[in-house]
Amino acid sequence: VSNTSSVGGFRNFAPQASVTDGLLDVVIVHRQNIFEILPLLVQIANGVHVSHPKITYFQTDHLTVDCPGHSPIAMDLDGERGDLLPVTISVLPRAIQLIIP
Repeated sequence: VSNTSSVGGFRNFAPQASVTDGLLDVVIVHRQNIFEILPLLVQIANGVHVSHPKITYFQTDHLTVDCPGHSPIAMDLDGERGDLLPVTISVLPRAIQLIIP
């Protein structure tokens, strides 16, 4: 879940993302084996992965993430440990003002 196109060093991971559109970009990479993931990494690097059959990509203004039936799972927030699932993530449009030259 991102609000920018760049994620984890991939510049076009969420190619439709914009910090001004009021939407979160959600990229779900479905389970696959090592032989499937390697070509997909090349597609991700080139920003052409969103039509891949094992990728789900959508935009929304809010999202609940849960993993029922599993031991507690913590969110990863840009490399930092976050709250345990379930979590609800939402956009707060125009929550801060930026002055940009």
